[in-house]
Amino acid sequence: MSFLDNLREARQSPAAAYQQFALQYPKTSNDVHAFLEGRDDPSFYFSFLLRAVSDINKIHVYRCSNKKGVYDAYAKVMRLVRKPSFVLFFVDKDHSDLIGEVYDTATNIYVTEYYSIENYLVSDSMFRRIWEDFFNAIQLKVDFDTISTKFQDELAQFYKFALPLSAWIILNRRKGMKPNVNNVKLGELCKFSEDLTLQAQPLTELISHLENVCGINCIDDVKSELSQVINELVNIEPKKYIRGKYELWFFIKFIEKMVLVLQSTTGESIKIRTQIGEANAVEILAPRVQMPKSIEKFLQQNGLLS
Repeated sequence: MSFLDNLREARQSPAAAYQQFALQYPKTSNDVHAFLEGRDDPSFYFSFLLRAVSDINKIHVYRCSNKKGVYDAYAKVMRLVRKPSFVLFFVDKDHSDLIGEVYDTATNIYVTEYYSIENYLVSDSMFRRIWEDFFNAIQLKVDFDTISTKFQDELAQFYKFALPLSAWIILNRRKGMKPNVNNVKLGELCKFSEDLTLQAQPLTELISHLENVCGINCIDDVKSELSQVINELVNIEPKKYIRGKYELWFFIKFIEKMVLVLQSTTGESIKIRTQIGEANAVEILAPRVQMPKSIEKFLQQNGLLS
């Protein structure tokens, strides 16, 4: 097979992942084979696997496009596997537990505790890490504790905004609908004021936007049904139902606005060498996140960590 043929085979699909695995596994059965969802997942999981397996050449990653693709690959791959411990599958929880979706379970399938991998990247400790890595070098005369408190306050406000948003998505998915949530324009629903305070559209405007961009016409008494789902979610940790991409959007936009606010209040020119955007956030943040306890336990159960 030519070099170009190999490149063509390396596309993201369960079939392509299986073909790659079938070719490699006989020669590398003692290595680690990890089946992941999409483009950003290797950035998140690879550093954790590397802590367990110091030789990078012994880690083989297969992208399966999405959650269903990982489970499809699992059904095929496990027919070839003699020792399942080092053949691992990683998927996002999404809203599966909240809408009654049931998938295969196995000791070598890891499901995130939160909605998705992006939710693990947004935290007080990550904000501190970004401040130390990107902003301390500029030697700003700013009290970090004040900035950190503001971050925590506005993240709490974002969670309040995202509660009915998430409830609307869950409500419609329970009804068998498939709202195209990738079309949601968070920038049209909330923004930061000049003092770095999050301002969000009222519930009526939120529902109207969701109906328009997601292609769903809700029933007249949607607010009544929505209230029931909100009451159900209010006692659940927000990271377990808020889309990770939405929470990551908040993190990115907070930092972007923070730079503008600091420039305005300090009169200093702030130039960050590494710009964090939606396209590269996971690549930048993932290597900086501490290994979640659930992943550590999963790797231990599969013989990769002691």
